[in-house]
Amino acid sequence: MLRLVRAGVIAGMVLDTLGEPAAGVRVQVLRIPNQNGRRQLIATGVGDVTDDTGAFRVYGLPAGTYYVIAREPSLSGVAALIEQPDSTVTSTGGTIAPTYFPGATSLAEAQRIVLAPGAEQLGVVFAVRPARKVTVSGLVLMSDGRPGIGSIALNSSSASDAVDGNAWANVFEGQFELRDVVPGAYTLEVSVRGENSYREVASVALAVPERPLAGIVVTTAPGPTLKGDVRSDTGAAIPEGVRIRLNYVDDRMGGTVTVPVRANGTFLVSQLAPLMQFEALNLPAGWMVKSLTVAGREVYGQEIQLQARENEATLVLTDRVTELTGRVTSGGQGVPDARVLVFASDATRWVHGSRSVAAVTSDSEGRFLVRSLPPFGRYHAVAIDYLDDADLLDSELLERLSQGASPVSLTDGGKQTLELRCCVTR
Repeated sequence: MLRLVRAGVIAGMVLDTLGEPAAGVRVQVLRIPNQNGRRQLIATGVGDVTDDTGAFRVYGLPAGTYYVIAREPSLSGVAALIEQPDSTVTSTGGTIAPTYFPGATSLAEAQRIVLAPGAEQLGVVFAVRPARKVTVSGLVLMSDGRPGIGSIALNSSSASDAVDGNAWANVFEGQFELRDVVPGAYTLEVSVRGENSYREVASVALAVPERPLAGIVVTTAPGPTLKGDVRSDTGAAIPEGVRIRLNYVDDRMGGTVTVPVRANGTFLVSQLAPLMQFEALNLPAGWMVKSLTVAGREVYGQEIQLQARENEATLVLTDRVTELTGRVTSGGQGVPDARVLVFASDATRWVHGSRSVAAVTSDSEGRFLVRSLPPFGRYHAVAIDYLDDADLLDSELLERLSQGASPVSLTDGGKQTLELRCCVTR
């Protein structure tokens, strides 16, 4: 049986800096799901463009936590109404900054909107902020002085801020030009290749002023090397065929690279980008990752900040797989399609890329199974009527749910059985 959930709505009005209705402004509703171990803003629902009264309505929203943002207007929209210190903004010379409800240019200052299933949040009114986009250009040189060929990305210093500010361009014969950049704090991420596809990279902090920025010179260096070993926690032989996959956090910098684990349990990969994410592949049934440490820090499933040259990693596998089984019930009957959420009691583990938070859906008889949670001790378990995976790591939601959750303790290879009452309303 397919369970249908009513979609929600967020509606309101966008104003210009004079407090008048702003027509033609793009409005989107954003979430921060866990993608590739990172918090990244993505648009949800059907975006809208404000009408002549400044009104917008975004529908088709599942229950969850959202941010509302107003962005670049259409050519016939609000551009001529927004004042600049030195001139009137036009569709060619200026724009509005990405502005979050209730009028913030930083996600840290934005107001969250929490929707229950089928809820309508009306009266979301806020004014946009002015900004002027500029061009950033310069030269990329490799470590031997030759001009590089590759790509360059300008990323906001905060992974979730300045949605319209990020830019990307090709680097050809060392030259690059990044257009339509909103002034602010960024990091230049460069990836170029030399002879024999030899990769060099660079990461440079950059403050973009409210005027064109030219003449930047970036010098790259050989990409980092990651070497390591794979072992079992009991000293038993590791499974055959295990492979290591490293995902480039910024897909524009190269995608993925997969390397085999040698017969002696070691692996080596070079010419990487500074930011990577690590996965273990081809683990047979009955095995799980216990830990991955790089420079002594647990990072499995998370973004890895590699050092400039050589990095050492240790991947520990175990055949003592944790298992939590149970049933969601109401009045003694099994409840189908309930969402079962299991999460570590230690709030420091509610981070993106964490393996200590898991959600499954109960079957037609209310039964559920959660495998391979790290044996880090105490967990909370709760059955909830509705949960979108984008909210798995919402700290406010987890804190609230923890108050009435059932306690669970997991040890190496531990197997627990639990009955959960249905259902907490989200």
